[in-house]
Amino acid sequence: MLVAEILYPEIVIGEIKCMECDISYREKDYKTLYDASKLKYFALSSTATPTAVAKIEVIVCHNCLFEILKDLQAESEINMVEFKILTKENEIDLKYDTSSQELEQGTNMDDFLAGIDDIDDIDEDAGDTDETPPREDDSPDW
Repeated sequence: MLVAEILYPEIVIGEIKCMECDISYREKDYKTLYDASKLKYFALSSTATPTAVAKIEVIVCHNCLFEILKDLQAESEINMVEFKILTKENEIDLKYDTSSQELEQGTNMDDFLAGIDDIDDIDEDAGDTDETPPREDDSPDW
């Protein structure tokens, strides 16, 4: 299974570059694009490779990640490619249907990239509000 760990802008020092398409950005520019859900870089590894090779990190942008998924599908002749995305807080198991072109269109890809970050944001906010309805004669707790 392919494992893609998000490389967050705060850990980037200097410049980050995709090993597939050579697109690179300085840390400030990457943060701007990342915050706008226009770009994400990933460190790739595979649990299916021998241990020595699995430790080698390959950095790719989100477009190249999906190109790699397409290549995996073509090589293995399967319809759905399973992969995992590692965020700061979660492991997200996903299946990519390479016959579907919807994700590759601009707005859908932006939504996907933003959605990955929303998963961690939801967990951080859990338990912040009191959903219990007030009882009669209760004063607000603020």
